[in-house]
Amino acid sequence: MRITKVILTLAFTALLAVSIIGCKKEEPVDTRVAATVNGTDILEADVTATIQTFRIDQNTGEPSDDTAWAKTLKSAGYTPESLREMVIRNQFGAYILILQRAEAEGITPDAAVVDQNLTDAKTSVESQGNTWEAYLTGMGYASETAYRQVLEAQNVASALLEAVLPDATPAQTEIEAYVSENAARYAGKRLSLIYLPITETDTLEVVQAQADEALAKIKDGSSFADVANEYSKDTNTATTGGDLGWGSESYLPTDLKDAIDALGIDEVSDAIAIQNDSTNALFIVKATDSFIVPEDQGTTPLDYASVPQSLAEMLGESFVETTKTAAQNKYFSDLIESDEIVINPMPENLSYIVDMALAEDSDTEGTGDEEDEDAQDKWEAPTPTFTADGLGIADLTEGTGEAAKEGDTLAVYYSLYLEDGTFIESNVGSSTFPVTIGESSVIQGWHLGLVGVKAGGKRQLTIPPNLAYGEAGSGEIPANATLTFDIEVVSINDAGSEASEGSGQ
Repeated sequence: MRITKVILTLAFTALLAVSIIGCKKEEPVDTRVAATVNGTDILEADVTATIQTFRIDQNTGEPSDDTAWAKTLKSAGYTPESLREMVIRNQFGAYILILQRAEAEGITPDAAVVDQNLTDAKTSVESQGNTWEAYLTGMGYASETAYRQVLEAQNVASALLEAVLPDATPAQTEIEAYVSENAARYAGKRLSLIYLPITETDTLEVVQAQADEALAKIKDGSSFADVANEYSKDTNTATTGGDLGWGSESYLPTDLKDAIDALGIDEVSDAIAIQNDSTNALFIVKATDSFIVPEDQGTTPLDYASVPQSLAEMLGESFVETTKTAAQNKYFSDLIESDEIVINPMPENLSYIVDMALAEDSDTEGTGDEEDEDAQDKWEAPTPTFTADGLGIADLTEGTGEAAKEGDTLAVYYSLYLEDGTFIESNVGSSTFPVTIGESSVIQGWHLGLVGVKAGGKRQLTIPPNLAYGEAGSGEIPANATLTFDIEVVSINDAGSEASEGSGQ
């Protein structure tokens, strides 16, 4: 469990994914009422139980001491008072209001869907060799009932949005206007690509032979898509028939530019070797479409009919999703800030109250742990190696043990920055964040970028918008943002935590 500065994301389901509604005790010791929502009480004991989960050190299973707790709060931008209000509003209050709104609309959870979601979750966890009980504990749920409550709330929330926001989808005229105003940014060629990295084991000679085989199959009549799915070593292109979509030229190695410029539509390049500080691979490229903007167009919107259909569909879908997301965020933001959530004064003897001056003292005096760096100090990692879809990977520390693969669950510390170095958020100094490669609800750049990392390893990911939040953005992350994540892997499938125990980043 982590404390994050960006609580409200693209939908209420994401908010609920970090809530601990089910941490309630059946017979709480503290019966004081922290807040009331239209006659429904939120007990102080339940709020405290939620906040205490943020304080647990995942390595020891014990609450952090006061100094570490104060530092955790400070790094996340909270005080005990503001954290209490956030938990009351964003978690308990929002949960109660969503159920009240759903009841008013006659909406109840679909038991069959919830049952199936629960079964799928259990199967996924157990197929990785983990126990269901350990998973629930690690994710902060007090019981399976608690987890089911979240599934039910997600199910209700989705149906409620459809009921209360029927007009969230923009009109076709609005979609066309958006496409006309933004299509010029994607001018150029639409490309497909086969990516063959050169490594210590897959030498240039080995990879050249693979490229020759791939080109021979294309010349013999096999489709480029089928060959890309068979040969490309990039996770994205190996599952999309090599298709990179529109706008891909901007993040491909610049050394490919001349070859791309020379390609006609449906032409396939020879194997192109790019070997420099950031890239060491062979590329086979095909131009599948082209979009030319008149030189005298300037900033005038394009004629919608002149935009390639595939690009118009991509931009239109993005605009629809962005518009619906904005409406959903506004709806839930209004819920969270609602006057219907009446918060009582904070008692003086709550267990998570701490003197925030301890955080200041720890900053000036030091912790004695040389590895405990400030989460906002961006790592100076080596020059990243970029994959075919623009993902940059740089390892600061290699780590030990087995390399992570799809399906593995990693416990990580991370810090997030924008391209200009602006710090966004971090869980350093708090609990580790669990992510299962290929399954967890994180951006695609994480799923692709964490493959191959080892326990104790420190990896910096430079993630382009197409593998992050795209044109929609999220919270403090603007549209079309390239993100940098500094990630330390504490353990993989619960093994290897000793490699990084006590490290803050």
